[in-house]
Amino acid sequence: MMAESFEIVEDMAAGASFSDAVSSKPNPRLILLVSGTFNPPHVGHIEMGHHAARALLMAGKRVSKIIYCPVHDNYVVNKIVSSSPLTASKSDTKTKTKSTKTTSVMFSTMADRLRLFRSLLDRHKDAVLESKGVVRSVVDYEHQRPELLQTSSYWFKKQQLTGDHHAPSTFTFGAGGYLKTVSTARLVKSFSEEYSKEGFRVAVVLGADNVAYMPNWEGVRGLFSCADLVIVGRKLQQVNFQADPSDLLSNFATADVQYILPHTYRNQTLFGDKMGRSSMIGIGGSSVYLVPPLPNGNEGKSSTLVRTFVSQFCEQMRHFGYEEGDIIQILQSKGNWKLRVRDAFRRNKQHWVQVVEDAALPELLARVGDGSDEVDALGPYSEAEELVGSTVLRCMFAVLCGVGVGVSLTYRFMSKL
Repeated sequence: MMAESFEIVEDMAAGASFSDAVSSKPNPRLILLVSGTFNPPHVGHIEMGHHAARALLMAGKRVSKIIYCPVHDNYVVNKIVSSSPLTASKSDTKTKTKSTKTTSVMFSTMADRLRLFRSLLDRHKDAVLESKGVVRSVVDYEHQRPELLQTSSYWFKKQQLTGDHHAPSTFTFGAGGYLKTVSTARLVKSFSEEYSKEGFRVAVVLGADNVAYMPNWEGVRGLFSCADLVIVGRKLQQVNFQADPSDLLSNFATADVQYILPHTYRNQTLFGDKMGRSSMIGIGGSSVYLVPPLPNGNEGKSSTLVRTFVSQFCEQMRHFGYEEGDIIQILQSKGNWKLRVRDAFRRNKQHWVQVVEDAALPELLARVGDGSDEVDALGPYSEAEELVGSTVLRCMFAVLCGVGVGVSLTYRFMSKL
């Protein structure tokens, strides 16, 4: 649930001095960092942080904050452009009238992601975390710190020619360049520097499926020299590292296992096969925590599924003859139905026909008509409903996040993911 892929292009000095004092404490105050594309955000992302925090609290750790950090818009743009027909070869575009690669392409800007994430946080609270005083927030960290942007060997490689040289029609090209991005190494280092001054220790939350590819990240040796790693398990038999994890594991002195999920390399189990706390071979002072998988079906939620569903919805609407502007109008009528009903009552209350003496609607009409702010039979009106509209993305995101929708096909779909 972090970014769907991470690329680190700058190494970090091992054993950074700014975190020595914090890491030397037996039980430091932790800040959980959950970063990702979040394109768009959903309740699974929220639960990723919640679940990790609950697990650490149960283990006696001190969790102070959960910070969700969407990646820079540049990263999302690079990802879309590098995998879309916009960068296809001329021979490829001549043979395809409509590429399937763009069917689920969507772009939620940083502003959209922040707004939607905060709306989700407002509606999805956790009683345990609240009782423990855990603060949750979503931050525009990367946009506010342009000095963290850097060149990337990962995106550079994406610009290279790929395909079968025996079949030129399979050639695809990059865009010829890319936008600078913030590497995970720089993000974690910056967070650690900032919050260690306040006495906090940063712990990065990752899904076990992402961990398998971490040894291939550039600069992985220094990545966790100043931060801990929380691995959220998956319902797998084991996690097989795709490359030698020696550099990665050199950061960690201890492993705290709450869920059996062996992490192996070349048939050798490295950690995760025994419950409890154990020493690791690393010379660093960091810890790795392995916690159980997400509960209640949240493991299966993904932004890819959201984008796919939205695209399928729009495609189905086109079968009914609707164009993009029509879809927007329909979604608006669904998303802000409370406001529309109120407006209709205001315009037409003189047409009311009394049938039952004690009917509730006359009282409703009186309150609606006189501009009362009381909560009426239609329920409270959320200001967030006003955000529904202006683009298909914004409308669909609002619907998928449950902003003023009530019981709808979209909401039922998301609840079953």
